[in-house]
Amino acid sequence: MRKRLVETRLVGVRSVIRTGGFALMVVLAVVGFAGYLLPGHSVDGGAMHSNYADGGAWPLVVYAVFGVLAAHLRTRGCGAGMLTGVLAIGAAIGGVLPVLLTHLFSDVQNGFGDAMMVVASLGLFFGGAVLLIAEPILYVTQRRANERTLLPRAYVSN
Repeated sequence: MRKRLVETRLVGVRSVIRTGGFALMVVLAVVGFAGYLLPGHSVDGGAMHSNYADGGAWPLVVYAVFGVLAAHLRTRGCGAGMLTGVLAIGAAIGGVLPVLLTHLFSDVQNGFGDAMMVVASLGLFFGGAVLLIAEPILYVTQRRANERTLLPRAYVSN
């Protein structure tokens, strides 16, 4: 009888890839949080200020909650990476949307804080999509590798 994917445990390179994906998500959440607080831009030639001054606390909550959830979900089995991927895409959108809507028709001169936040948000968006797709592939290939080692040599097809 075939093992279910949730009963499969990743080992070796597959485990490193999954753990690295989760670590990257947490790091990007921290970078987005910091970039949101740093002076990031000036509007219409005014003084440099952070995105917090324009967008409020909501994106900080989004980045913080996502970072904590991603760190917690890292310890879970199959399916947690897909959930983290979906949450990462949501965090990327939720972190940028208030600031984007505030500056939609303004002349904005970007600074270092904005660059950090954009890199983090793009990383969360595309990294979340990769994690969403990669996790089932990692678990399916691990299960197949486990089955190959358990079968007698005569039954293994090349």
